[in-house]
Formats: sequence, structure tokens, C-alpha cells
Amino acid sequence: MELATRSCYGFSHATSSLAPPSTSGRNGAFCSRSGKLGAFSSTSSWRFLPKDSFEVRRPSFVVAAKKYEDPANKPKTPSSADVGKPDANKSLEGQDEISKKSSNTTVTLATREEVLKACRNTSGALAAAGIAIRQGTHWAAEANWPVNDCYINMTYSFELWHLGATAGTVVLIASLRQILLSTWPEFAASSRQSNKQVLSSLQLNDYLVVSFLPGVSEELFFRGAILPLVGVDWSGAAVAGLIFGILHLTGGRNAAFAAWASFVGLVYGLAAVYTTDLAVPMVAHSVANLVAAYVWRIEEDNRMNSK
Repeated sequence: MELATRSCYGFSHATSSLAPPSTSGRNGAFCSRSGKLGAFSSTSSWRFLPKDSFEVRRPSFVVAAKKYEDPANKPKTPSSADVGKPDANKSLEGQDEISKKSSNTTVTLATREEVLKACRNTSGALAAAGIAIRQGTHWAAEANWPVNDCYINMTYSFELWHLGATAGTVVLIASLRQILLSTWPEFAASSRQSNKQVLSSLQLNDYLVVSFLPGVSEELFFRGAILPLVGVDWSGAAVAGLIFGILHLTGGRNAAFAAWASFVGLVYGLAAVYTTDLAVPMVAHSVANLVAAYVWRIEEDNRMNSK
């Protein structure tokens, strides 16, 4: 920037003429009327110096001017009328790419061996825990300890009408699940991601294994041990259902899926309380799992074929 003003800031001397100042043993600098900078010393005559030789400090009262932006140079968001133009298409493609990256979720698919092994191990652990609690409370009750006898209070007392209760439970769970898949996006996303991660590598006959092993073992633990330990009533069904739902937060599932699992656990618990037959929630849970697995496979196959 050229010095076009008559004032100079930050110098020890200033004159209004081109005559050299008196040499009184001091070094100094001055600004002429034309705006050129000069310097003098006690040992040499005055001379003009390049402006780059001086550091000009702006005074505190000078306000920096805001950088002017020409509206014509401002980036423009492509409109519908611009579609078809090369620049507009490039911009739209970039926006689409960002949108795809933000919406896509990476799902790690487990192998068939990993799924079946995890299913066997988890089901075995739950079944063992359920049997231990049922048998332990039975021995404790026989020893006159103040504890609910889970073995006696929740038995396998099959009656013909229990088939209707089992079928009704399956229809209720399967129907509500399909409704929520189409009306509750958070639940649908978590459910489909979980199914894709677990079921993608399995063969159709494997669905029987991953449906009935968890169905039987989970009911043996939650409705065969936890529920009667609390009480064979609505409170026992609610506590067992709540714990059942909380444990379904694992594996990348969200709160929506856990809420659904809590509700399902409550329904299985009420079926067990109503019939006092542990086989009812066991069969209902296993069949509901199988229906959900096959429905997912059919929907997934249709989606892949439509591409």
C-alpha cells in the first residue's frame, strides 16, 4: 500500500518541507508533503529511503475495513433450472455422494460358524443358569428357606387349550412386529441391521437352530426362573420382561429395539402366568423367532431381485 496521506505514524520526527533537519547528534526520520519517507543522522546527509525500510504501525483508532465480497462471485446452489449443465451436475453429484456416505451404515456380517457357535454358547449358558436357579430355589424351599420355589410355581402342565394361547401369542407378536417395521423407523433400522448381521450367512435349515435354541433357553431363564422368583403374577412378568429388554441392547441394537423386546418379554410372561405352563412361552417365542427370520429372508430376497 502506498503512503498517500500527509501524516506519518510511528516516527520520532516529521517535517513539512524537503529541507534536511538539523543534525544534532540524533538519528531520525521524517515525512515530506509528498508522502515520501526520509531519514537523517548526525554523520550523514539526509536522504529518501524506500518505504519498505520502515514499519508503519496503524493507530488504535483505525478500524479495519471489512473485506468486500462481490455477490456475483458468491458460490451458487444449483437449482432445478440448472440441472443438465456440467457445473450444476457436478455439484449435485457431490451433494448426493455426501448424502450417501452419511446415510450408509457399515454392517459386519458374521460367518455361519460364528453365528451357530455363539447361539450354542449363549443358549447353553442361559439354560444352565435357568436350571440352576429353578433347582436351587426348589432345594431352598424344601429346606424351609423363605424363597419362591421356581420349580414348583412354573411347571410344564400342558392342556389342550394351551395350544390356542400359544398360537394367539405368536399371531400377536408377529403382527405387531410387522406393523412397527413399517411405522417405527428406529425399530425397523435396528431390527433389519441385526437380522442382516446374523441371518445373511445362514442356510434356511439353520433358521430352526437360531430360532428354537434361544427361544427355549431364554424362556427357561427369564420366564422359568426370574419370573417365579419374583412372583407368578404381573409384577414377575414385568420384571422379567424389563431385564429381557435391557439385555437386548447389546449387538448394536438401539433403545427402540430394547423397548420392543421388553414388551415382547412382558407378553411371554403374561402367557406363562395365565397358563402356568412354561412350554407356552417357549413354543411361542421359538415360532415367533422363526416367522421373523423367514419374513426377513423373503423381504431381503425380493429387495435384491428388484435391483
